[in-house]
Amino acid sequence: MDRLSREAEEKRQAAAAAEQKRKAAEKAAAEKAATEKAAAEKAAVEKAAVERAAAERAAAERTQNLQNQSIPSGHSIAATAWSAWHIRVYFQDGRGGVRESRHDDGVWSGGDARSVLFTAKMGTPLSVISWDNGQQIRIYYLSSQDMLQEHCYSAGHGWYHGNLNNQWIRVAPSSKISAIHWHVDTSIRVYFQGKSLPPASCAIQEYCYCGRSGWCRGATLWNARPGSSIAATRWFSGALDSVHRNLHIRIYYQDEQSYIRELCWQVGGWSKGGYSQWALGGTPIAAFAWHDYQVSIRVFWQDNYRALFESKYVNGWSGASSVANDVDERCHFTAVELQNGQHYRVYVRDRTALIEKCNGRYGGYWFNGVFVIR
Repeated sequence: MDRLSREAEEKRQAAAAAEQKRKAAEKAAAEKAATEKAAAEKAAVEKAAVERAAAERAAAERTQNLQNQSIPSGHSIAATAWSAWHIRVYFQDGRGGVRESRHDDGVWSGGDARSVLFTAKMGTPLSVISWDNGQQIRIYYLSSQDMLQEHCYSAGHGWYHGNLNNQWIRVAPSSKISAIHWHVDTSIRVYFQGKSLPPASCAIQEYCYCGRSGWCRGATLWNARPGSSIAATRWFSGALDSVHRNLHIRIYYQDEQSYIRELCWQVGGWSKGGYSQWALGGTPIAAFAWHDYQVSIRVFWQDNYRALFESKYVNGWSGASSVANDVDERCHFTAVELQNGQHYRVYVRDRTALIEKCNGRYGGYWFNGVFVIR
């Protein structure tokens, strides 16, 4: 092979080697890019999975916190007492369970997850009555189908479902409940807004129990604001008889103009009372009354600045006075009087917990009690 031919062959081989090298470099670059892309995609998938898992954990924690919360904001509270040393407080937890907290001889107990008595509609209203020094307790609430329910305690028998459950009473979904009791023939009255056609759909309905005849429908009373709080109380101005002479009933509710109004019963029937107080729309209301040498009534309600107020009746209504200014907006509360008005207790949720506010006929100022449920 002559010199020119060798040079041409060497050039051809060099060009082929260069092309092979270039293709190898391109392949390596493509493989590297593909590897980097796959790694980036894998990292993105892993990051998304981590973020999703973190979000799911956070959501689960939020749900668990709500479920473990003793009394979520806006849930109802009910209380009953048969002396200054024996009080029961009932409230709904984040799982729908209704818990009991007990005060006996100066010591609080219960209120935890082991103290659940039954489950109810989330956000159910609650009302409770007791008699015979706590040997009989009745709790009224709503089922998930908005049926009026009764849960009973009798000494020697424990807790059980009441006969009211067999009445199949459907109430308005937003209805509240209030109950009262007196001893003559084991009389009970339960008040709520019934589920019926207009114009009675917002009326307060009464359901009655007497030991001789059982449960029956009572009076249909005046219309109230839909979902109005209902606070019933009673006192006796003397000995009771079979026609309930000396029995006086008062019901406090909110009308559609956001005024708290009063309904009155005594022998002869129902009438409207003279109490009138503007309050925050949808305000919770609590009330109690007693009679020694004169009638005393206390009505509790909330204004539009989250303050809790008290109206007093002694020979006439006096101006409102402050109980607390740090309560949850529209948070339900309950009030009881002890030993014929010598002591008052209000159980209410502030911004962090269910607390006890204390006062009495001889106190003149409100202070925090030892009861706290977080």
